[in-house]
Amino acid sequence: MFQEIRLRNYRTHRDTRVKFGAISLLIGNNNSGKTNLLAGIRHFSQLVARARPVREQDREEATLDDAEKQSLERARLRPGDLFPHRYRLAGKDEPIGFECRWSCGSGTVEYLVELYEHPRVENAAACRERVKFRCGERGPWNEVGIGWDSVVNALELRTTVAESKRLSDEEKRLCAWFFGDMAQAFAYHLQPSFLKGDAKTSWPTVKPERLVIASQLGYEGANLQEILLYAPETDERTFQRFIASLRRFDPSFHGIRRDQRRGQVVWEFDLGHDIPGRLDEFPPAAVSDGLMKAAAVALLTAVPHPPALILIEEIENGVNPGNIHEFMGWLWQAAGSPNSDGRGYATQFVLTSHSPSVLREFSENLDQVYTIRLDRHGFKSDVRNLAESLDVLIGIGAVDGEIEERDGKRVVKLPRYALAELWYSGTIG
Repeated sequence: MFQEIRLRNYRTHRDTRVKFGAISLLIGNNNSGKTNLLAGIRHFSQLVARARPVREQDREEATLDDAEKQSLERARLRPGDLFPHRYRLAGKDEPIGFECRWSCGSGTVEYLVELYEHPRVENAAACRERVKFRCGERGPWNEVGIGWDSVVNALELRTTVAESKRLSDEEKRLCAWFFGDMAQAFAYHLQPSFLKGDAKTSWPTVKPERLVIASQLGYEGANLQEILLYAPETDERTFQRFIASLRRFDPSFHGIRRDQRRGQVVWEFDLGHDIPGRLDEFPPAAVSDGLMKAAAVALLTAVPHPPALILIEEIENGVNPGNIHEFMGWLWQAAGSPNSDGRGYATQFVLTSHSPSVLREFSENLDQVYTIRLDRHGFKSDVRNLAESLDVLIGIGAVDGEIEERDGKRVVKLPRYALAELWYSGTIG
């Protein structure tokens, strides 16, 4: 699981640190930097995904030389990896950087990557990477770096670690697991019109013979209905897990069947008629927006290896405020318990919201909420942990609340209704 990330000089994030739990919430006004934070995580995740080592199937499908050339070309940095994203007031010699701390049952990994300009790398970017790791809880730390003593313009560390002769198999497995999770951060801004198939995008396309749900779903969820059309035959296990998960969210939901004549899915519900076995069928357009958003999340978490990080913007869009409590409770279940998977949580969610109804659901987890404001003077995002901010406000008497000591940590206690009042007063949010 990812415990902490740090972004430096990425868009409006001059230097931002965020600690993650099962679900983390970002709140703030429009144009404050919430989307930029998610974009930064996704950006570096994609870079790591591009830098994957040569796979066995690549070796089988092409000559070794061709496979290695293709791998190196994917890992090579491009101008668009650096220049459009650099904080506008950063100097030319200042890199954009990403750091994270990740742990699982097998050990801990700390990763750093920086992209920067260098005169020897024309019209592109140079980079340097470092990974520190230890197996178990008390094992010795080891470290591998690349690009610190020479100029490199490709992310080569992932391959370097995989092919290292001095690292143990256990260390290489730990790092491979980390890099696999690092490459699995997917961002979405799920929109009802796209989820229902009313609006379409030309990319990504769905390949029925090989469903890759996390990437093929699309940023707005435009391919949800098409994926559900093929999933029963292509990936029956994932489809059945999806059905079971969505039934927990809405007990009236029964299932999905394929309408052969129209070539689309039909949603089935048991609405409690007197006739046993009678089901009501609806086209996607007639299904509630909230259930469609839940369906997209259920599908993402139903795959055998869910994305390590699922980043969702404006989680409340399409969800009735009265159903937010149920929806968020269902998300906590989807994330799983800290020990339910070898990586920690089955998956972790990072959400953005403008809704006090969503904020209220974090009244027992205020340390997982971050407020984001844009400093207009420096045009940079000011990111603060809500629990730490409220601790100070309670201490000076500006906010009524309690501070408890729990397992050596200071825990802020506020009634649920008080969070909404602080939101509307402008104290937070």
